[in-house]
Amino acid sequence: MGKLVKRSRVIVCSIPRLSTQGGWTPAHVAAFDGETEALQALIDAGASLGALTEEGETPLILAARQGHLGTSRELFVSGSAKIHLKDREDKTALDWARLKSHAPVVALLMAGLWAENPRR
Repeated sequence: MGKLVKRSRVIVCSIPRLSTQGGWTPAHVAAFDGETEALQALIDAGASLGALTEEGETPLILAARQGHLGTSRELFVSGSAKIHLKDREDKTALDWARLKSHAPVVALLMAGLWAENPRR
């Protein structure tokens, strides 16, 4: 029984670092689907929030594009998500939130940009 428990822990701990052929990690999937609790568990387990899909998308870009405020907030508050990163379409999370008219996400990201550089 001890080996099974140990093996299960190894598998669970490796989940945050798995990725698909397109570069999607569990954090990307959770962000895209707006699964904030799952995303928090992945962050706690060491998920890389700077990982890029083959389209250059971060979990924050995906959450913002889908309009998931809670998930975007969780990514932003974690401190690991970079607001300024652009995807292959040369768009940031803020650009996508604006294009998709997700006003609450735009406000969150604008506040984050202002906090990073109050002189803007």
